[in-house]
Amino acid sequence: MKPHAVFRLVTKHALNALGYRDLALADLTPPIVVIGPDDFALENAYRVALQVAAEADTLAHASRMFDRGFSTVQEFVDFLKQFSDAEQLVSGLSDQSRLLFNSQWSGPLVEQIGRYAKEEVESKIQLPEGGVTDIILL
Repeated sequence: MKPHAVFRLVTKHALNALGYRDLALADLTPPIVVIGPDDFALENAYRVALQVAAEADTLAHASRMFDRGFSTVQEFVDFLKQFSDAEQLVSGLSDQSRLLFNSQWSGPLVEQIGRYAKEEVESKIQLPEGGVTDIILL
């Protein structure tokens, strides 16, 4: 990960943690909030197990979004390649409520995809021919 991306993530998570300040500082035993290291970064076996579970969840969610089954992540990726822009992707969804970028965003999904691409993706990658595919997979 590029240094500016790491800085952005650390800053984002630090600001999120500040939202729990009062709970974290409450004089209670046991504490309500504990901010500690992520096992994902520490143990390879945990990372692998999490990856397997995340892929299964991704495929189940994608199957519901598009009302068709996907056996592998690669099959899902190949399916997404047919969508060359946000309008095509949105029109291909059978359940638009399942495509969520930020629970606080409103407006048409096409606009949310554009916003996500600008705010979250643009600084990280150069969109190749796949365009929309890369946005969905990030």
